[in-house]
Amino acid sequence: YGGLDLADTTDLAAFELVFPPVEGDPDWYLLSWVFCPEENIETRTKRDKVQYPDWVKSGHLIATPGNVTDYERIRQEVLKAKGLFDLREVGIDPWNATHLTSQLLEDGVDMVKVPQNFGHLSAPSKRLEELVISKRLRHGGHPVLRWCAGNVTLLRDSNGNYRPNKGKSTERIDPIVAGIIAISRALANVTETKVYDGSLDTL
Repeated sequence: YGGLDLADTTDLAAFELVFPPVEGDPDWYLLSWVFCPEENIETRTKRDKVQYPDWVKSGHLIATPGNVTDYERIRQEVLKAKGLFDLREVGIDPWNATHLTSQLLEDGVDMVKVPQNFGHLSAPSKRLEELVISKRLRHGGHPVLRWCAGNVTLLRDSNGNYRPNKGKSTERIDPIVAGIIAISRALANVTETKVYDGSLDTL
């Protein structure tokens, strides 16, 4: 299941794939593609005090030509993933995403709008936290994902719901948001089970 967070066209954008547990392996796996306009890398390196050029060299950050994010490059990466994996659905933050969503639908990708509110993001945000605490999330030590995780601030309501708060978070959190969107689609379609002393409980 995929998640797309396009954010601002001059900043980071992210495509995340989440692989729910399969029989014999209780872990969740996360693959990350993070994009940044090439002409903004030097400015962001000075402002954020993180080494964007090193991430580009290592392949953890995809620099797209120009000073705005190349949505066509994102589209091509989604299509590559569709060819490599059994891609069931891709959730997407509908903000500023109408054109890319339409293109991917025409490409045969099952796209699902995931509004950025408590109703859609609280459950997958809680599941992500549970996976991190239980050490069941495998992400290959992706450095951009880790940096963004450290930037997250949560927005909470009186009912105990919470989700990432882009307005209050320090720096970028787009890969985390995209991962939560992907988890939301997995939770909507997959029943996760775990065995305890021979009994089967649904999580």
